[in-house]
Amino acid sequence: MKLKITYLLIVAFSIFSCKKEETKKQSEETVTSTEKTSNTSDLKITPISHATAVLTFKDEIIYLDPTLGQEAFSGFKKPTYVLITDIHGDHMDLKTLKALDLSSTKIIAPKAVAEKIKDINAKEIIVINNSETKSFTNFNLEAIPMYNLREEALKFHSKGRGNGYILTINNERIYFSRRHRRYTGNAQSKEY
Repeated sequence: MKLKITYLLIVAFSIFSCKKEETKKQSEETVTSTEKTSNTSDLKITPISHATAVLTFKDEIIYLDPTLGQEAFSGFKKPTYVLITDIHGDHMDLKTLKALDLSSTKIIAPKAVAEKIKDINAKEIIVINNSETKSFTNFNLEAIPMYNLREEALKFHSKGRGNGYILTINNERIYFSRRHRRYTGNAQSKEY
């Protein structure tokens, strides 16, 4: 009798485990597709690397923190807007900005970035400071203050310089923050 009960428990556990794994796999697939497209606004977000991404919706193409050279954007149309979060090269890459055709593009950036990209051939450079909101044809943009809290890390991201962004597209809010992790050599990472 004990053997039969043990056998039934093993079978029940096996069935439950398989079902749980299948549910987990389906859930992961749903999350992946939801992150990339949203049916209500036809928004598509394509990650490129680190903080770099391309957003497409309606007639808009937005490059966020374009880096990695012109080749990284070869599969995309010219941007209508470029959003830049901070002055560091992994967010504001002058070489990439100069290589892209931005002659009909509006660049949106904090003041510290705008001062460094004056020579970029863009249609317009729009400054947006921390906590400001601006409206554009197909979206609204809110600049969120982006800075470090720890005293020793303030030199990397001082208060008032960089922006995170909340885009509102068809009543959907999408938040882009820029966050770093630095490898310390012992399987832990530190924010900086």
